[in-house]
Amino acid sequence: MTTKIALLLLHSLSVADAYSANLALRRPLSPLRALPARAARARPPATMLLPGVLAPVAPTAAAGYKVALTVGGAAAALHVGLVQLINRLPEKRRPAILAAPGYAVYKLIALAFCAAFVAVGFNWYVLEWSGVAAAELILVPDATVRWLAAAVFGSMVFWDLPCAIFIKRLRGFDNIAHHVGMALAAWLAMTVLPLRYAFFFLGAQELSSLPIILYDLYRNAAEKAEEAGAAVAERLAAARDTIQLVAAASFVAVRGVEFSRMVFLRYLPDIWVTLPGAGTYKPVLRVATALILIYEALQLFWLYNIGIAMVDRARGGDGAPPAAVSQR
Repeated sequence: MTTKIALLLLHSLSVADAYSANLALRRPLSPLRALPARAARARPPATMLLPGVLAPVAPTAAAGYKVALTVGGAAAALHVGLVQLINRLPEKRRPAILAAPGYAVYKLIALAFCAAFVAVGFNWYVLEWSGVAAAELILVPDATVRWLAAAVFGSMVFWDLPCAIFIKRLRGFDNIAHHVGMALAAWLAMTVLPLRYAFFFLGAQELSSLPIILYDLYRNAAEKAEEAGAAVAERLAAARDTIQLVAAASFVAVRGVEFSRMVFLRYLPDIWVTLPGAGTYKPVLRVATALILIYEALQLFWLYNIGIAMVDRARGGDGAPPAAVSQR
């Protein structure tokens, strides 16, 4: 209790009316009139986050846009450059994993992005283990969250979604709708309210995407090798099948269990007690809550499809998940 009160007092300087001790008990707040509604300057959190490079900051919305442009532009340039480089390699010297270069490079860059987002997103667990009060998790702008949101927004708008124009395999409706929703959620966290729950919903939950992306890479390589009658096809298929089991297990653990815990046992109870005193933040919090609930439904739908894929594999099928599940 002493730790909670100390953390609470450190953040009370950013609001007109000081938080009272009942925040630790998650009672409704008085209106936070002094918190700006848009483009607020976010303070670095008073609570301890992960060190250095794992807690980058974007103090303002303007800084967030710069991060977004830098991240998205760099990803697009890197994608084009790597595809050109791979295409110049003779067929015999080209690694099998890089078959269909545009798609393979997309997956490799997505893998790097997800790893970075997970690393920054794990700041959520530092905050959760520190016992930070509900109002601080939702209503106090966080500069590291703004950076994470800006990086997600930039990667989606300036690289990820445009890739669907050129890569047919990425044009599924579920995939595009999912990433448009993520871009909208990231934009809200970047420009309006960088709430700390975004550490999980934009970052840490991507942990399950890492083996899924690797599965996609090996599935693509195995398909191309089988079409070409290459000797390596059998080894690629074996690696693909092993990674598929890891991907399915991680999806169940992260998107099925942990994501649901975060929605139903953490976020919804916290939003219930903080929303009455959220003042000008109420509209954006309602939108954020709707997006989170839609995303939860999508996770459960994908979980159902993965279950079908696993049953199909057990019966001797290829066990390939629907496209929307494997496109991150």
